[in-house]
Amino acid sequence: MDSKLVWMVRIAGGLVSVLLQVAVAPFISLGQFTPNFIAAWCIACTMTDPANPPYFSAFALGLAFDAVGGGPVGAMAFCLLVVTFASSRVFMVLSNDTVFMTVALIFAASLAVEVLYGAVLCAVQPAFSWGTALLYRSLPLSLYNFVVAVVVYPIVAFLRLKLAASSVEMPII
Repeated sequence: MDSKLVWMVRIAGGLVSVLLQVAVAPFISLGQFTPNFIAAWCIACTMTDPANPPYFSAFALGLAFDAVGGGPVGAMAFCLLVVTFASSRVFMVLSNDTVFMTVALIFAASLAVEVLYGAVLCAVQPAFSWGTALLYRSLPLSLYNFVVAVVVYPIVAFLRLKLAASSVEMPII
């Protein structure tokens, strides 16, 4: 597949996810839980192409999340980078691209992002306890992000399939 097309789709999708995070996410929050469209985009991109994970996109979009949000700068970038690396390696080692395994890894990745981010918040803010971060922040947000990532995953898979089909050429003999 042509790498320029992959980069264009990742940049366009990243910009859309940032716009959704800024413009839509505050209005669809459930109580104090706001979905993370940026994490959902990075997880979906990782699951559709684990051999070529979006490290740069994850880091840049994490910095954008930190700049827009109220958390410590670099925390979400670190979490997305670690989870993107780990989930792509686990997906490649398991070598099982069934629907159940993909959904299970999307859930594990969204949970890992929120647990890591909660751990960073506990380390940075002394008034934030680990139990509060896990019970009242990480678990509900990971479920919300999981639902968003499961909705985003077929879109990313369709775009990847279209790019792969468009880049197939006649073999040269």
